[in-house]
Amino acid sequence: MSRFISQAFLQSSFRFAWKPFFDAISTRVSEETFRYLSIVTLLEYLKETKYQVTFVVIISAMIFGAFHLLNVMDEPFIAAISQVIMAFVSGLVWAIIYLYTGKLWAMMIIHGIYDYFMFLQPIGISTSNSIFIIYCVIEVIIPILLTIWMLTGKRYKVLQANARRIMLRQNFSF
Repeated sequence: MSRFISQAFLQSSFRFAWKPFFDAISTRVSEETFRYLSIVTLLEYLKETKYQVTFVVIISAMIFGAFHLLNVMDEPFIAAISQVIMAFVSGLVWAIIYLYTGKLWAMMIIHGIYDYFMFLQPIGISTSNSIFIIYCVIEVIIPILLTIWMLTGKRYKVLQANARRIMLRQNFSF
């Protein structure tokens, strides 16, 4: 496990870096503003559906992932597809955070911290099987399981209540 941490997260001793910090700020503001607009639009559009919140979480994450397809122009195809998958999975979590807290700033802070540490990483991940498996568990499986868990029981009721509150704050006239 320590080998994974050193390869995946801490290639050298940690030092604060300004460029990744400002990249994370600009990314989180633009992406979370877009996500907010996607979520409130989907909430309004799907307001009559039985599983409104579930659909909003999944569709907003799909939209977020799809926009990362634009990275195909700047990066190798496999890297871009990997980013699409990771954007979809993280989009599930960011949507859950927003709908659970009802606070855009909470989602922006958590996403910014995540992006800051991701921007510090060298491009690519080790092809070692054990490193890749651990990476997949941390970056894909755990967020998907967290999303499924949050979309059940009392947590889902909180998401629904916050979705209603978010819509009450909006004055849509589509």
